[in-house]
Amino acid sequence: MSESVPTPRKRRRPALSCVECRRRKIKCDRNDPCTQCTQSKSASCTYKDGYPGYTNGHAAKAKSPVTFFGPAQHNVPFVSDSINLDRAQAHGSTPRTVPLFVDSHSNSTTLYSPSPDDPPPEHDVQILSDRVSKLEKNLNTISPRNLDPSWTSFSTKNSQDFFGQASKVPVPGLRGAVSKTRLFGQSHWMSSFEHFKKISNFRNGDYIDTNPMRHAIKTSEIKTLLEKCKTMARAAKAERPNMWHVDASYRDSVPSRELSDKLVHLYLRNFESTHRILHIPTFEKEYEDYWKDPQNAAVGFLIKLLLVAAIGTVFYQEADFHYVRSLAQQWVYAAQSWISEPFEKGRLNLSGLQVHCLILIARQTTGVGGDLVWISVGSLVRMAITMGFHRDPRLFPRMTVLHAELRRRLWATVLEMAVMSSFDSGNPALISPSDWDTDPPSNINDSEINETTTEAPVSKPCEVYTQASLQIQLLKSLHTRLEISKLITDFRFQPAYDDILRLGTEMQSHGRSSLLLAQSIPPDSLKPNNFQRNLLDTPIRRVLLALHFPFAIKARLDPRFYFSRKVSLDAAITILTYPCTSSPSSPHSLDGEQDDYTRLKLVGAGYFKELLIYACIIVQLELITQLEEESPMMRNELERHSREPLKAYIAYMIELTKRRVSLGENNIKGHLFLSAVSAQIDALEKGEDPDPLIAEAAKRSAEVCYGMLKQRTKKPPSSIVMDEVIARSQDEKESSLYGYGSGNLGGQMEFGTDMDHEFAFEYLMPDANVNFDIPESWLFEGWEEHHEW
Repeated sequence: MSESVPTPRKRRRPALSCVECRRRKIKCDRNDPCTQCTQSKSASCTYKDGYPGYTNGHAAKAKSPVTFFGPAQHNVPFVSDSINLDRAQAHGSTPRTVPLFVDSHSNSTTLYSPSPDDPPPEHDVQILSDRVSKLEKNLNTISPRNLDPSWTSFSTKNSQDFFGQASKVPVPGLRGAVSKTRLFGQSHWMSSFEHFKKISNFRNGDYIDTNPMRHAIKTSEIKTLLEKCKTMARAAKAERPNMWHVDASYRDSVPSRELSDKLVHLYLRNFESTHRILHIPTFEKEYEDYWKDPQNAAVGFLIKLLLVAAIGTVFYQEADFHYVRSLAQQWVYAAQSWISEPFEKGRLNLSGLQVHCLILIARQTTGVGGDLVWISVGSLVRMAITMGFHRDPRLFPRMTVLHAELRRRLWATVLEMAVMSSFDSGNPALISPSDWDTDPPSNINDSEINETTTEAPVSKPCEVYTQASLQIQLLKSLHTRLEISKLITDFRFQPAYDDILRLGTEMQSHGRSSLLLAQSIPPDSLKPNNFQRNLLDTPIRRVLLALHFPFAIKARLDPRFYFSRKVSLDAAITILTYPCTSSPSSPHSLDGEQDDYTRLKLVGAGYFKELLIYACIIVQLELITQLEEESPMMRNELERHSREPLKAYIAYMIELTKRRVSLGENNIKGHLFLSAVSAQIDALEKGEDPDPLIAEAAKRSAEVCYGMLKQRTKKPPSSIVMDEVIARSQDEKESSLYGYGSGNLGGQMEFGTDMDHEFAFEYLMPDANVNFDIPESWLFEGWEEHHEW
């Protein structure tokens, strides 16, 4: 008799409902708590296996892992931002989500389910926390160039929440613009030129003969006109006084008493209000002593006097302006040579630091290497730290009251130059708030302290306007600007938009505070003039542009960034429409006697010129975006009328760049570029082909500027010399395209003296692949003297 084999017991299906719903024999939606328990107001909603969604271990092993990403091209571990272990542990609860484990040895992220034999959930939490920490540490060590571009953009899935807890996303590759030996960061104004697709097509090498733009450029002879303008600009520069013709004692370089009085007054009236460098009573006393006995004046004071006079020339409007302007550049050369002399110990004093600060302002007002100020600011910061300016004077008990206050003011000026040059160059500020403990300057007038003062005067309230009020107000926003500089110059990570909004709000708050400063001053008290208020507001708008513009560009495709687009446009319009001081009823008047701020826009260089170009570019991009977003069939008179104010700003900037050429600007391509883009806007608005209109506008701009250069030059070159120079320049370009030609190696190296060195359109467009072999580059080719690698 055969033994009966017992039938194997069938395993029951695991219970997924909560305990209460199983008892009541009703359907459970397996939420935590479930809907039935919520409606019945049950005291608890618990599950037999610990949590909803609990999966049997054997069933999990029978299934394939869940892959969140496709086959990876790089072995990069990634941890989801949605895991929040700290929050779960803080509330004493176990996460009710399936733990996500990352296998760093495979090409996918796999979802594992625990089995009944696994350790308790608290143990899983600790293991997962350890692994997350380890993977985050490994992620920080990965080079950005090894990352897959498919998940490194700001809009990628890995940035979990647009306005939430998303962390900064790694960004591969080069961010900024490359030209010759220079790399310009993301906040530099030239990074915006890549968005003018119609103009930037000239940077591509894959042209075809049927390209209408190429045909229009060939037939318009723009390249020949540009070469003639360049030759004429060289002839104009040859008429300047030799930069090395400066007396070794510097005394013979000081202008006459009458001219000196005017230039010193112009400087003290304007720049000394926001950049406190001099103690005015002390400087005026030394100034009077100099004219009594010029031979006994110290060299340090002579250099300060020359620089103060050089800065004042930007506001000088007499008939001999061009001659005085050329002298100012010569004074800057003299001061630069004095700073560059060996044996620096003799200049490690208060006077030496004042000279260093003054020369940085003078270079930006006279056009002597104004675009390279960030390099010199690094030397200035280190000089100030070497002299202990980063430590508060209270730590030096033997220091006089006057000396202590001057150190605080100078340190604030050094910090202001460091942070603003960072935005202008797109490079790090190279200093952080933890590097100094110097207190802000006191809100007092210069007349309240002198060399004999033994007790420091009490600082006045903020609503009392003094000669230090504007500098103190600027200093209030310094920490925020430093944080923004660090954020946008970080080439490893794209900032989270939450940080952009937070920092932008802080900067706008500082801007409103600066506006309220003038309004809070009593009517019968001294108030800052329009120039000083503009100079106080300019850094705020400049930082807002650098912060929001990269996201304003994204708004063209993603409306979530529209706020950045609006902030950028508002800041640009504000920069272009700052009020003037002499004629409030006509702030854009360019004829006759100009006010100080208009004069700065017409003659200033470096930061003061580039900011205006940057603002105009943003307005032009806004117009192009609006026209591209609209359907040509839907355009009407009302919409065209609404764009007229923006077009008026562009027309004003085109006229301003034209006047700059007549007043000494040797680079015409600012006027040419703005004219070409303006023609593109008009063509888009009319629904016409923009290519011939752009070429015609560029040709017309070159002809106008050539006429002004020829009229400004006393001895223009003959037509034969002009043809020879053009032919020779073409040969030099071909031989030194990659820096292997002679360039300037065989001749005299120029010292960056030209205004066109600061606004050189050869590097207007970023070169992603650093490829300088660009055919038909009529707008960007060979405008500068070659300074190769």
